[in-house]
Amino acid sequence: MGERRASMIDRRLKAVIVIYLWAALAEDTVLFVMAWLAPDIWFRLFHAAVPTGLETALLRRSAGQWAAFALAQAVTLWRWKKDPVWLAVSAGVRFSDLFTDVSYILAVPSLTTLGWILLVPPPFLNLVGGHHAMRLQTSANACRGCRPLISVQAEMRLALGRTRSVACTAASPSARRVRRSTIGCCGSPPRTR
Repeated sequence: MGERRASMIDRRLKAVIVIYLWAALAEDTVLFVMAWLAPDIWFRLFHAAVPTGLETALLRRSAGQWAAFALAQAVTLWRWKKDPVWLAVSAGVRFSDLFTDVSYILAVPSLTTLGWILLVPPPFLNLVGGHHAMRLQTSANACRGCRPLISVQAEMRLALGRTRSVACTAASPSARRVRRSTIGCCGSPPRTR
């Protein structure tokens, strides 16, 4: 019964993560499009103001960040079942956005009611979503016999073939995968249970 409950929790957590990733992808895409193509609408909706000086340029700079976030989340949606490390990448994106969201709310001189409604929840959602993505990534790696938290940098080196570890000595990507599955993650021996 305990195993059945654990698999049910894993399925629920996976469903929550997929829903969260799609919602975050949609949010960041909309923010990017609005900030880049129509910054005047941003300032009118969230601040009841007209942009002056460098405000539009700084907003477009943030739009570039949201575009990068959307790209990372799209790749995560595509790759996370085969490479759970992408959940850690997405969690890092969400955690970094947590600080920019809080900084913006603290620094902005005024917000409209709509601004408060739409800009206050994201930091909390980023904290919760990032935490759950890390939990799922950790449990997925534990199921594969890997260390609980894989270094994102080491995983990326493996994917790019830029490491001298035993895991990457095979020439082709498929051979690398087979070799990696027999020795564990990042060149470490598989964990025994």
